[in-house]
Amino acid sequence: MIRNISGSKYIQVSGGMNTNPYISPGASGAGMVRWSASMNCLEVNDGNSWQPIHSAHPMISLSSDAETLLDWANSKRQEELRIAHLAAQHPTVADALAAVQLAKEKLQVVTALCETDSK
Repeated sequence: MIRNISGSKYIQVSGGMNTNPYISPGASGAGMVRWSASMNCLEVNDGNSWQPIHSAHPMISLSSDAETLLDWANSKRQEELRIAHLAAQHPTVADALAAVQLAKEKLQVVTALCETDSK
């Protein structure tokens, strides 16, 4: 049984049953399973009584925002790998990549200074 799973901005939880109690370890008969002909299902003993085992299963998935972010991150990673591969083969691409890295570092310094000034 899955308990205490809730959705978030990036994870969606649906389906399943959250009404079944935990099985009390050490309780007499806890964990035993039997077939109930009257209910036409399996039952498990939770230590106090017999509980039906339902066929509902929880579904856990990523939200569309999470999938979009992962797709974006994957495409960025593929682009960086492609550029790194080209830079290893072509000095001009390597020089351009170094210039981009230097520009990023300068941008970080400038934005940090601007943020400090605005405080």
